[in-house]
This record gives sequence, C-alpha cells and structure tokens, in this order.
Amino acid sequence: METQSSPMTEDDLSHCNQDDSDFEIENDNTNVNSKTTKDAQVKRGSSKSKKTSSKNKGTIDTNILAERSINEVEPIIPPVTKGRSKKTVEQTYQKKSQVEHILIRPDTYIGSVEQIEQPMYVLDHDDEIVEKNIKYTPGLYKIYDEILVNAADNKQRDPEMNKLDIEINAESNIISVMNNGKGIPIVIHKEHKCYVPTLIFGHLLTGSNFDDEEKKTTGGRNGYGAKLANIFSTEFTVECVDSTEGKKFHQVFKQNMHVAGKPKVKKCSAAEKKRGDYVKISFSPDLKRFKMGSLDEDTVALLSKRAYDIAGSMANKPGKKTSSDIKQEEAECEKLPIIS
Repeated sequence: METQSSPMTEDDLSHCNQDDSDFEIENDNTNVNSKTTKDAQVKRGSSKSKKTSSKNKGTIDTNILAERSINEVEPIIPPVTKGRSKKTVEQTYQKKSQVEHILIRPDTYIGSVEQIEQPMYVLDHDDEIVEKNIKYTPGLYKIYDEILVNAADNKQRDPEMNKLDIEINAESNIISVMNNGKGIPIVIHKEHKCYVPTLIFGHLLTGSNFDDEEKKTTGGRNGYGAKLANIFSTEFTVECVDSTEGKKFHQVFKQNMHVAGKPKVKKCSAAEKKRGDYVKISFSPDLKRFKMGSLDEDTVALLSKRAYDIAGSMANKPGKKTSSDIKQEEAECEKLPIIS
C-alpha cells in the first residue's frame, strides 16, 4: 500500500534550513570549567531576535543582568514637605450651607466678581446714552438688575402701577428701588410660619414663579433673584405697604443675609392707606466682595442707563403710564425723570 506524503510547507523548509547558529549554549565565564554540558542552558533562538555570533557565546545573559539591576534599585521616597500638616477627613470633605456656597462660588449665581473693562452703553453727565470703554463688575450689575426687574415685573401683574423710582447714592453706598401697584400681602405664611415678605426676600428657593402650568411673562424662575442681592450686601432693607390688610412692613437683613432683624409690622396711617401699595428695596452692596472701594463713576453711569432700559420696556404695557425717576446722589443731587 502506497503512502502519499503531503507537500512540505514554507515553515517546514525554514526549520530544515536552520543551521547550528540558531542554537546557543550560555555559560557563566567565571565557572566554565566547573560546568558540564548537562548543566548548560540550551536555548533556541527566536526568528525575531538577533542571532548571536560565535564570538558572543558564553557571555552573561543581558536579560538576567537587567532583572538584577531593577531589583537592586532602592525605592524613591518623596521628600516630606515641611510646614504642611496633613488634612483631616473633616477638612478634606466639607459641607456648605446654601448661603456659604453662593458666597464662595459667586460666578455660579451672579457671574464674575472681578472687574472687567469693555465698551458699554452708559448714561453720561449730559443725560445722553453713549458708548464708551468702562470698568465695571458683572456680579454687582447682576444683583442690581435682579431688584430692578422685580419692580418692573409688577407692571405685568398690575397695569395700574404707574411709578418706579431708582435712587443711587454713591457717597453712602445705598441703592434703592421703589414701585407702586399691587404689593406683597403682609400676612403670615401658614406653611413656613413667617411673613410673606420675609419668605420672599430672606429665604432661598422661594417665589411665585414655580407653577410651570402658567405662561411666564416675568423674570425669575429658580427662587434666587432678589435673595442674591441680599446675600451680596452688608445691609438689605425691605419696606412695603399692604392697603388691603392695612399694614406696613419693615425688616432689615445684615452681614450677607446671615443676620435677619425682627420684622416690624404696624397699622397703616390713613394717608399711607390712601397712597396705596408699594414695595421699596434698599441695599448696600458688599463692595469688598466685588473688589471695589466705592460705587465709582463708571458703575453709576452703567446702572443709570439700565434704569432707562427698564423704563423703555414698560412703555407699551397696558394700563397707566409709568413715571420712572432716577436719582443720582453724588457731589450734586440730580433727578432724572422718565415717563414711559
């Protein structure tokens, strides 16, 4: 019976063609005479590695030397930094209150508290709106705008609103915004056990814009708003009249809303009741937190121009025409009437 042999592959041919140089006997030079052939390590060379010539036979295995040198390296110990104590678990993992978080991360809520320089439209000394290069702090502009927009929004709620007064006193560092029209009810909130004005201006995440079923036509929806102006002020005063209840409310917050004075509520006089509802917010910005020494000329010019913007936005609202006054109290007292 004949047996058919299979044809040789290229791999078989390569194995047959290998010569003796593919085999190495590695001996230790220092003990050549003491080692027998049986003790020698026979190693077949890899086709990927370089072939060792006969001159290099009997040399020390470089892989073994490399392994020895790695094992003999002493571990590197990082130097101890002097004057730096190790943090405790409590120092590493911290929990902040909402107010503390707003103060240490202001950019999340009001934008930058660093002064910037850029072209902006402002109200100049000639009562004209001009574009000029100014320095201002976006965070301060934001808290002012929160109060201003709140006042203007009341025109949406009550078309009978016809007065908006803005006063900027750079010398005493006090900004006041007052609007009339339907005011805030001066009653105790049954759920939160405090007066409604206290809840609105002194408690975070509160407001009247949380009903998503209603169409939004006013600013604010997250419950921060005016509270941010309170938090970034050294003093923040709420004053309002509720002619329906016949009550007048007054409360002062201090030290970035950390200290809440006791609300003062009294009966309105006949004259106050006749004048009707109003809300007035006065606040002293915490200038140190805005890297400022005072309400400078550029800042006052920018805030005044923003008041003109708000007056313009109210011009075509239904109801009574709104008289808006901007009062700048610096070296000279200046009153700028706006009829919208």
